[in-house]
Amino acid sequence: MQRTERVLKVAVVQNDIITGEFLLRESGKFTVGTGFNVDVHVNDESLPRKTTFFFKKGPRYGFVILPGARGKVVSVEGRVYTLDQLVNSEFSRIERGAPVVYLDRIERGKIIIGDTTFLFKYIELPPPPKLDLPAPKKDWRYLSILAVSLLIHGALMYYLGTANVKTTAPESLQAIPARFAKLIVEKPPEKPKPQKVKNLPIKAQKEKVGENKGKVQKTRPKEEAGGGTSTRRAKAARPSKAALRKKVRSVGVLAILTSKSAGGSVADVISAGAGVTGDLDKVLSEVGGVGVAKSTAEVLAAAKRRRGAAAGGGADIGELAVGPGESIGLGKKKVVRVRSRILTGAFASQGSLDSRVIARVVKLGMGGIKYCYEMGLKRNPKLAGKVVVEFVIGSGGRVRTARVTFSSLGDREVESCIVRRILRFRFPPPKNGSVRVSYPFIFTSAG
Repeated sequence: MQRTERVLKVAVVQNDIITGEFLLRESGKFTVGTGFNVDVHVNDESLPRKTTFFFKKGPRYGFVILPGARGKVVSVEGRVYTLDQLVNSEFSRIERGAPVVYLDRIERGKIIIGDTTFLFKYIELPPPPKLDLPAPKKDWRYLSILAVSLLIHGALMYYLGTANVKTTAPESLQAIPARFAKLIVEKPPEKPKPQKVKNLPIKAQKEKVGENKGKVQKTRPKEEAGGGTSTRRAKAARPSKAALRKKVRSVGVLAILTSKSAGGSVADVISAGAGVTGDLDKVLSEVGGVGVAKSTAEVLAAAKRRRGAAAGGGADIGELAVGPGESIGLGKKKVVRVRSRILTGAFASQGSLDSRVIARVVKLGMGGIKYCYEMGLKRNPKLAGKVVVEFVIGSGGRVRTARVTFSSLGDREVESCIVRRILRFRFPPPKNGSVRVSYPFIFTSAG
């Protein structure tokens, strides 16, 4: 008969809900503290960021009596001890400046630290089932077919290795047809290299280049010469830049502002008897789309009249005028800055994946979850609460499903965003099937 394995089981309770269960089967430590890289996060300022709580050294289990902890334990004989009684009893000893209790004679107990309760006890794990598989039977039919196949293939390989294969000598160059022999043997003709003019004086080189240009011009066809004549005629027919400038000055606002005649509008404005500001407003007001505003009240009144005259019509540029010393501003976009804090409580997992590996992957993806919460904080600065997400890790390490099982946040958009972020997590592939995890997140605003 196989022996059962006796291991220590630790359950974590927060807000009257069991949020995690741990089995200490291998030698190691179970840590708590106020940091994030711990097995269980505890909101108690008397604790450090990370410290050892339960441990296993060889076959022995034990726990450390932490500052501020309270609770009771039950011995094998059935006697009940408080933690204060354990410190001064035969069950405890001082190691590294802290009281340590070994559970050789302790059966179970309950310890409270801050708002978290830890329940521990020994359990008996049954041995793995032994599979009684039937003895394999020999398939004589398959073995006989295999033997015949091997015999045939062996004989074929022996024949191919010992057979005399006739080989033909390669054809000589004389036996190759003439057309292929010419292609193979004859060297392709070389391209003529351009002649370079060397050792000639500069004057002689210019004369030679001029002779070459004259030859090229003599060989041009008459059609090309006729085409050049039509091109020169087209260029001559184009108006000059000076004529274009003169035509533009005689049209629109430029005609008014650049007029030099004695009776022009600008001449009236800047005449000796009228003064510099005599009719300038009148001249500019006659130009469509331009207005001179004297005060903000006139601008608003003009805009109101335009809206009343034609509902839905376009506004004139005169409505955008401002008075002396005034300006039109576009304003500045207000940037909402938020600061958040996310805590993770103890989580429950069912499967072969180590809880520390799960916590490490979630910690790496905490940036995406923080982004979701801060987007909600920009809409509602008072947004805070707790969200518990249950997700299933498949055999390949991908998150197959994720859903919110509890939420006091009250924001569906933030909850949906958190679920989408968790679906992107990638875990190491579990050894035995899928893993179900229930992970709590506590969201608070940092100011």
